[in-house]
Amino acid sequence: MTFLVQDGTGTDLAALPGVRIRSQAEPILPPSAGARWDTPPWQPTGTRPAPLPLHPSAHLKAALRDALRLHSPALP
Repeated sequence: MTFLVQDGTGTDLAALPGVRIRSQAEPILPPSAGARWDTPPWQPTGTRPAPLPLHPSAHLKAALRDALRLHSPALP
């Protein structure tokens, strides 16, 4: 699973077990086989999509930690 976060904030998630941080990585974009956006990082406005602002990773950290804990009961 890939999460896009505000530039320079991804290291906040590095302490979570099982999380890989990739900088400048090219995300898989649809229509690649098996890939889809749950929430695309753009708004389909007019003839050109308008980019949405990305949130800092701190907004994701608590929810991601809880989700990882559900799938790895040994985590604190």
